[in-house]
Amino acid sequence: MRGKARSAVQGAAAGVMLALLAPSRGWSQPLPPIAEDDRDTATVPPPPPTPTSEQPGAVPPPPPASAPASQPTGSSQEAPPPASGEQPTVIALGPPGPIDVTVPEPPPPESRKYWQRRGTVFVPRFSVGLFGDGDLTFDGTCHGECPVAVTDGKVNATDKTRVGVGAEIIQSFRSPIRFGFGFHYVPRITIQPDELIDEDEDEEKGLGASFELPLILEGVIPTSDTLGLAVRGMFGPAVFFPGGAWQKDNQAYAEFCDEQSGADKCQVRRFMRGAWTYGLGGGPVFVVGPSTALRADVVFQFTNVKLFKFRAEDRDWDARQEYRFDGYRLWIMLGLEVM
Repeated sequence: MRGKARSAVQGAAAGVMLALLAPSRGWSQPLPPIAEDDRDTATVPPPPPTPTSEQPGAVPPPPPASAPASQPTGSSQEAPPPASGEQPTVIALGPPGPIDVTVPEPPPPESRKYWQRRGTVFVPRFSVGLFGDGDLTFDGTCHGECPVAVTDGKVNATDKTRVGVGAEIIQSFRSPIRFGFGFHYVPRITIQPDELIDEDEDEEKGLGASFELPLILEGVIPTSDTLGLAVRGMFGPAVFFPGGAWQKDNQAYAEFCDEQSGADKCQVRRFMRGAWTYGLGGGPVFVVGPSTALRADVVFQFTNVKLFKFRAEDRDWDARQEYRFDGYRLWIMLGLEVM
């Protein structure tokens, strides 16, 4: 019995020594392949017996070496397997689309952008009067023995007004229509009657100054990138300030009223007079930059204004005197548009 027990212990010790002498192979690695010529004759040695805890002095075998977990790196990372019941996502790459080889159109020139812009346009103006014509109408009546002379009749008169200045503020839309308002100041209105009412009077009669506030409606039609044609109409109030012969008449009749202090009524309108003015015009517009243009308009302006009014009455007499001017002027209005 002792001999059998000793043989068992020696066999177990030999198995442990064999495992310790070959740690690199591991328990789970296969044996080296057998050559072709020795397959028939070679015999595979039996594996060493596995020690158990029942055997005395048994040493448990080492655990099998596990392969290190692969670390994901960059593009080599594999997508996780799809969950159960899900279909894997497949990205289909079709053929490339057509390549656009169209050459883009060049941007429009700076001058063309002027017609495409919209906004507020400021236009300073300088006006030159070419010629004008009209009628100076006198309306005078006297009942009884009037101590003052009155005149009645109509005289043709040439308008000699030459200079005017002003400005306009116009709202420009992308359509050719524009709308706005302006002012026009004439520092000296001068007319020359064809027939002199009084031989002592000067040939030319000054009628003071005027300030006009017309509303403006116009259309601008582009004919090219740098040229357009403007057509306009205007209408609005005007204020006339006494001056020249008109002012002299005011002073003369005012002195008469001062002398006739006993008259029941005597008055002279010495101050400014209101009237209406209207006109039509048009002309070329020359674009000189993306926000500026030069323009020259020919404008026919019509005016009707009552300039002077006097009235005096007493128990034995009644006198009235008025005169007015109805006429037109032809202007050339030069302007600079700034948008």
